[in-house]
Amino acid sequence: MKISSRGGFTLVEMIIVLGIIGILLAVTLPSLQREIGAYRHERAARQMVADIKLLQQKALLESSAYYLINLYAADQGDFYQLKDTKKNTILKTVRLPPNVQFLQRSGLSLPIGAGGSINSGAGLTIGIQQKELNKKYYVVISRVSRVRLSEVKPDENE
Repeated sequence: MKISSRGGFTLVEMIIVLGIIGILLAVTLPSLQREIGAYRHERAARQMVADIKLLQQKALLESSAYYLINLYAADQGDFYQLKDTKKNTILKTVRLPPNVQFLQRSGLSLPIGAGGSINSGAGLTIGIQQKELNKKYYVVISRVSRVRLSEVKPDENE
């Protein structure tokens, strides 16, 4: 009688491999979720900087002072809006990701002047925080209306 040897895996081997994969997933999933949250937080801050620069460019191109950025802190999620006040239209509404919020909990309006100056050149810092990790980014608008992103809160004199 001939005994045939067939290649393949036994059921026990498959269960062991699936168990190992399950353990690896259980260990790595929380850190992966943290990294995704951190990425969304940074992306939201960078998007805000890009949106502010976009309105500055529009104001310069059109030589108009009809643009405004409004920040809103809301229970169901913080957001900001880009507005064209001359046409009385909202150009864009951007919601911050879950667990990301503005540090300033009251509404804030940033007018953009015809020369691209923001907030009449007064300088301003907008803090954006991820609640879970307590990580903060700062959108820094200098007195000469340069806009940048920082992980460190700038000096008041900057």
